[in-house]
Amino acid sequence: RSATPLSKEETTRLAQRQMKFIQSLQAALVRIENKTYGICRETGKLAKEVSKMLCPMVSEEIFFAGFLHEIGKVSLPRELLVRERTGGELSDSEREKFTHIFKYAVEILQPNPSLCEAVSFIQYLDRTSYAEMPLEAQILKAVDDFLMLSSHSYLNLGIEAALEIIHEKSGTLYNPRVV
Repeated sequence: RSATPLSKEETTRLAQRQMKFIQSLQAALVRIENKTYGICRETGKLAKEVSKMLCPMVSEEIFFAGFLHEIGKVSLPRELLVRERTGGELSDSEREKFTHIFKYAVEILQPNPSLCEAVSFIQYLDRTSYAEMPLEAQILKAVDDFLMLSSHSYLNLGIEAALEIIHEKSGTLYNPRVV
């Protein structure tokens, strides 16, 4: 039995509900810390631009994945996030908590069917080899790591140094096609 197509009015209402959900997630990112919100917005925008060249059919989904990939941080204490972001000392158990960010993001986003493609990209971000990831997740990982290295962390290495690191890991951590 095939599904009945949605009317224009139903499609509009569905899009409005999805946008309200996205806005509530945006508010959660701002509550985590303003810097996280800015990083996520920039990650989404840059990942969308890169995906237009390599896989244009998913550019909107990859924007949402980039924008929401750190929503899992809502599960961590704010002081821990600030300390990590500013280069403060973290214990091994505190550092371990950060390895679960993407898993938490998937758990938060998965119930929303309109974000299932974005979730499918986020769930791969903790992998250590691009060969284990779909192309969209490879794009998202390279963009997120580039932004983290270049300007959005205590590292703040600058664009040139960040690009050099990304290029050095091309072929192992990053797909040369993406880099």
